Amino acid sequence: MRHIKMALLAGIAGCVAAFLLTWALGHAVYGGALLVAAFLLGSFLFTKVEALRSLSYTMVILSLVCLAMFYPKPLQAWGDFRYVTAIPLLLQLIMFGVGSQMSLKDFEGVIRMPKAVVIGLLSQFMVMPFLGYALSRLFTFDGATIALALGLARPGEIDPTQAAALSGGIAAGIVLIGCSPSGLASNVMCFLARGNLALSVTIAACATMMAPVMTPVLMKLLAGTLVEVSVISMMAEVIRMLVYPIMAGLLFNAAATAKPWKRMRVEYFCFAALIVAFQTAIGLLRGAAPSDIACSAEATLGCVVVAAPLLGLVLRAFTGGSAEVVKRMMAYFSMFSICVILTVITAANRESLLKIGLLMIFVMFLHNIGGYVFGYVIARACRLDDRSCRTLAIELGQQNGGLANGLAASLPLDASIKALMGIAPAVFGAMQNITGSALATWWRRIPYRDGEISKQ
Repeated sequence: MRHIKMALLAGIAGCVAAFLLTWALGHAVYGGALLVAAFLLGSFLFTKVEALRSLSYTMVILSLVCLAMFYPKPLQAWGDFRYVTAIPLLLQLIMFGVGSQMSLKDFEGVIRMPKAVVIGLLSQFMVMPFLGYALSRLFTFDGATIALALGLARPGEIDPTQAAALSGGIAAGIVLIGCSPSGLASNVMCFLARGNLALSVTIAACATMMAPVMTPVLMKLLAGTLVEVSVISMMAEVIRMLVYPIMAGLLFNAAATAKPWKRMRVEYFCFAALIVAFQTAIGLLRGAAPSDIACSAEATLGCVVVAAPLLGLVLRAFTGGSAEVVKRMMAYFSMFSICVILTVITAANRESLLKIGLLMIFVMFLHNIGGYVFGYVIARACRLDDRSCRTLAIELGQQNGGLANGLAASLPLDASIKALMGIAPAVFGAMQNITGSALATWWRRIPYRDGEISKQ
């Protein structure tokens, strides 16, 4: 084992040295692969060291960010098809994977830990949105200059009104990431930090279910003067990207793990009724024709209550209905999807990150770290135990960057404004994985303040 570690260290040192040499010679792009290899070797090395094992995921994230920054072209498009347009679909796949690992038991924490859950949800939808709003006001970005630098507009064609709209798009992206709920990453980081995993899962599940209402309303309240926000349209997008895939994942899991029909049919008919109710309500509010509402409801029902269970039955034929095997497979599927969407988002926003990256990285760092700090302080002030304090800190600091980016791409706004709105979620999404895994590694080695013994 020692020889393997030494060989890995030598490989990392060699890759870094070679990269620095190419950088000094002005050919850093050719050495990008060496830096990617260094991070991947570092990830493999950390899996061999117990104290650093949780940082292996950080190294993978860093390698993907480097890959996207040095070689963006193959990761941006295939012919005329731009991968960024598939972000909503990728997010749906992630949430499908989340749903496949969930059950109604994930909401039992509301009954068993009501105080901690309520504190977490109130903090989630109060601290992060208003912190994002404060940062968007404190730091200003010149939208006109950035749009010109990115080729989104031509010199002399930007009037003061358009310049203000472009600056507002960047600020709205900062607010948007704060208005998003926590996601799957928070559960992973909580597990690595030996936090209260049951509480983390419950808060994330409840926040996700509340997002169709809370995210659009908060965006209208805090960013309505920056960009045009349609509460109904955004609500429909959040339901489409979060709620429906989770429903499909739950039914998929029930079919794949041979759940008894008597228990499954309650979820089945409840989900079908909810889909019809959602599609009808949204269609009526949008003024859609009855035939269009019916077609939309039928298509959604077909995907959620027909296709997903059938896919689960196919998987059960290969796994024998083992719940543990299905859960492990879908966990890897979700993590892989997260890596894919992170890479695509980073590659798509590469030029934007190079132009305003340093300032945006600093702003998102403040937002991210602020979530950790406020989450822990609020939980401690409410006299929660140290495990729950750590959990709330992670829940606030970890936002669903994929949802924020998907919403920015799907809103009925000018293309240049949508592109600028996606910068903040792209930076935050990469940063939270780095800071979160580092924080989890640190907390994993520190005893709880109240002397409680970890049960994980």
